[in-house]
Formats: sequence, C-alpha cells, structure tokens
Amino acid sequence: MKHLGSKKIHTERLTLRPFTMKDAEMMFSHWANDDEVTKYVPWDTHSSIEVTKEILTEWTNNYKNPNFYQWCIDYYGKAIGSISVLEINEELKSCEIGYCIGKKWWHNGITSEAVRHVKNFLINKVGFEHLWAWHHIDNPNSGLVLSKCGFSYVGEIDDSEKYMNTDSKIVIYEY
Repeated sequence: MKHLGSKKIHTERLTLRPFTMKDAEMMFSHWANDDEVTKYVPWDTHSSIEVTKEILTEWTNNYKNPNFYQWCIDYYGKAIGSISVLEINEELKSCEIGYCIGKKWWHNGITSEAVRHVKNFLINKVGFEHLWAWHHIDNPNSGLVLSKCGFSYVGEIDDSEKYMNTDSKIVIYEY
C-alpha cells in the first residue's frame, strides 16, 4: 500500500479536505454538539467548543502521518461533517471507515457522495483491498449510504464496549 494521507478530494458538490482549526465553530455547531447527530456514533457529544478544539488539535497534528485519514466534508465552503479511516490492517490491506454529517444535510445524497469518493481514493490510490463499516441497528439510513456506495451487508453482531456499549446490535458492511 502507498499511504498518501488525507489528500484533498473534489467531488460533484464537495471538497473533502483536511480539517483546520478554523473549522472548530462549524464542526461544533453543525454536528459535534448535536445529540441527535451523535446518537449513533462511538464518541460523546461535544459539551463545549473547547472539546472540539482539542479534537481538531489532535487531528491537525496527525496530518503529518501518511497513514492518517480524516477528512472534513466541505459543502460549498461550510464544514458539515467528517469522514475517516479507522483500524488499518496493513497485512490484510483493510480498514474501517466512519462518517458523520450535520442533520441539516441528511437525505441529500451528500454522505453517499463523500463515502463513494473516499472509497475510490482508498482502493485506487492507496491500495486498500477491503473496506468495512458498521452502523447501529436503529440507524438504517447509514446502511442505505453504504449500500448506495457498493458495500455489501455482512451481518449483525451484538454491540459491545468496542463500539457503542449498548445492549443493541450493530450491522456490518464490507466492500
């Protein structure tokens, strides 16, 4: 694999780009502090903009690493969400992807557009051979995003401390 880091990706409507500290206010107000948006992600809703700034500081410091992938979903100049690569397995040439977008932009095909382009970048430019993602069973729209992007349903597993620490199930997809 040839790790390239979070290179800027232009799509039909989006710019997928590295975050900057200037994104803190939009990240906090558009999705990170919204309990409805963060209900099905494995991190806590940001209680203050200081939490958002701490996360952005960590991410911006990690951009120097070529195997760090964390994109801002920029919609016509507005930071409206994020898409990232998690759990890279070099031997299997696989990784997990995750995404989150502000509810104002739900159901407009934006997340599918972002996931599709990141998937293509990871496979065609970096050399990943297997991608996977999951969603909470009570969030089926996330599964629709994955299906639209060519991911296949694998199955359901009981949730554990690894994901959301609930007594529910998560649904796994692969590409």
